[in-house]
This record gives sequence, C-alpha cells and structure tokens, in this order.
Amino acid sequence: MLQLPNLLLSFLIFFSFLLLHLLRTPKPNLPPGPWKLPFIGSLHHISINALTHHSFLSLARKYGPLFHLKLGQIYFIVASSSSTASEILKTHDQIFASRPTMLAVKTIAYNSIGIGFSPYGPYWRQMRKICTQELLSSKKVKFFGFIRDEESLKIVERIGRGSGSTTLKVNMTEIFMDVLNVNIMRAAFGKDWESNRERFLKALKETMMLLPLLRLADLFPSLGFVISVLDGSRVRMKNVRREIDVILDEIIAEHVIKREAGKGDGEEDFVDILLRVKEKGEFQIPLAVENIKAVILVRV
Repeated sequence: MLQLPNLLLSFLIFFSFLLLHLLRTPKPNLPPGPWKLPFIGSLHHISINALTHHSFLSLARKYGPLFHLKLGQIYFIVASSSSTASEILKTHDQIFASRPTMLAVKTIAYNSIGIGFSPYGPYWRQMRKICTQELLSSKKVKFFGFIRDEESLKIVERIGRGSGSTTLKVNMTEIFMDVLNVNIMRAAFGKDWESNRERFLKALKETMMLLPLLRLADLFPSLGFVISVLDGSRVRMKNVRREIDVILDEIIAEHVIKREAGKGDGEEDFVDILLRVKEKGEFQIPLAVENIKAVILVRV
C-alpha cells in the first residue's frame, strides 16, 4: 500500500502532465460564442422551453451571424445569415463537405460507408460516380416510372377509402412515407423484397427514429458507450442493425443465385447493378457486400 506522501506525489505528477497537455494543446480558432460551464459547455444556453432555432437567433443577435457553441465535448459552428451560409456551403464547401460522426450512423449505417454519411474523399467521389452513372441515370429514372405510377394510384385509392368513412382516419404523412419507401424498395430490390416487405418497413421506421437524432452520447463521445447503454439506445441500434443485416443478406443472396443461374428478370434493379459493379472491379476502391448494403440503406 502506498504511503500518503507517495500517493500525493503520484497525484502531483499526474496533474502536472495533465496541465502540461492542456497548455500545449492549441486552442481552436473559433468565432465568438457564449461563456461555458465545465463539462456541459454551452448547453445551458439552449432553452428547453423554446425551439432550438429560436435560441440560436437570440445568440446570433448577441454574438453575430457566425458564432460557436460547445455542447458537451463537441464544438459547433452556427451560421445564421445567408451570407455566412453561402460562405460555408458554396465558397468553402469542400472543407465542410464531411458529416459529423454520430453513434447511430456508425452502428446502423455500416460505420458510415454509405454515400450519405462517408467523409468527403476518393471513396465518396467513387460512390457518387456509381450512383449518378448507374443508379440514378436518366434511363434508370425513366424505366422505374411505372413503379411511381402504380404507387401513386394506390395513394389515390387509399385516400378514397378513407374519405367516405366517418371512423377511418387518413394520416397523409404516414401514407406518403409508406409509398415513398415502397417506391424505393421496389426499385432497389425488384420482386425479391416482397417476402420481407413488412419486416423491412418496420426496421426502416425504427431506423428513421434513431438516425436523425443528435443524442447525449454524441455530445460526450468519451462517455458514449456508457450513456448509450444506460439510455437503452445502444440495444435498439444493435437490434435494428441486426434485423436490417439479415434482410439485406437474404435479398442479396437471392440476387446472386439468380445471376449465377442466368434467371434475371431482364432489367436490373439497384442490387443487380451494384453486384455487377462489384464483379467487374473496374473502380480503384473495390466494393464489398458491406458497401452494397450501406449504399442501399442510405438510398432508402
């Protein structure tokens, strides 16, 4: 057991190194911002009783159109005028092109390797090229027009059934979200998704509830694992990732079997296209099955 003087000496050495590290760490060159509290940073400046953008407007009036906030351990830059937004989105767009790393994206969206979440660079440019040339070409958009026509007719029929009823409520948001998802699913998977339709739509709705949210674990990344376990979000993310993984594996396997047997339906869906690109290996960065699943998930 350490004697008291030795214990104090150990603490002094530890805090000396910690202080030295803090002094040597360069301070970020940030625009002005409100004062901060230890640990939580500027969180106390965001009112819980008002909309977030109202709090930002109040801060912008005091600190200008470009200011910073430290929420937990993460710095945020807030642009609240058209000129500053233009500087970020147009003049310096490549610098700000990458999206921040979020726990839900890393866990559910295959560690951010889909085009919607991967950092700007050679891989992102390659995936964008595949999407624009192969998945979203004018020929493909025109071909999948019949799907949009069929699903639009279903919208009209669904609304018609509800309009004549005094008890049946018509939720337009739910209807349009369902039809949008089905449109994309049919284009992505073709006929092979019908057997997994309800499972995938359920998993997709859970994903949409988890992905867009900025969570406490994202603001305190050093404590992210503990926070996500305590609030239950980690279990939800793992479960939905596992369900999506199983469904996509089944659909991709069915496509591979059909391609090998030469029993394709003629026109390629998104999975067929990505498998063809993977097999040809013409791009600098080779595609794996995980990349295909990530692209499909982001597309939906």
